[in-house]
Amino acid sequence: MKFNFKKNEQTGLAQAQFQAKLISPLSETTLQNSNGKNYKLVTLEFENSKGVAQQASAAIYEGNYSKGELTPGRSYLTTVTINEGKAYLQMSHLENAAQASADDFGFDEAEIGVTATTAQVADVKI
Repeated sequence: MKFNFKKNEQTGLAQAQFQAKLISPLSETTLQNSNGKNYKLVTLEFENSKGVAQQASAAIYEGNYSKGELTPGRSYLTTVTINEGKAYLQMSHLENAAQASADDFGFDEAEIGVTATTAQVADVKI
């Protein structure tokens, strides 16, 4: 898998987002970071940069795990942050979904800036 790293403007650290499969339930233990935010640990599986399945631990913050059930076997949006040569994974509650395309919306480049006109509707009963 190719990771598209970008600089986080707030921290200056390199980050990339990708999909990872949750393979374990959330840990029962709630931990707390230095900012006082609660999180739990999970085990994820993802394809590393060499195309090999890799398992690793990740944090999921309370603001994400409190949104509802997280199901092992499903893929979730995950962010990797590189700091001093170490990779830190943070899992989201957002599931994997295909990205929408312009075709999904019937987009036509020629229609940019065109104002729609009001259409007449006849014989509409509500």
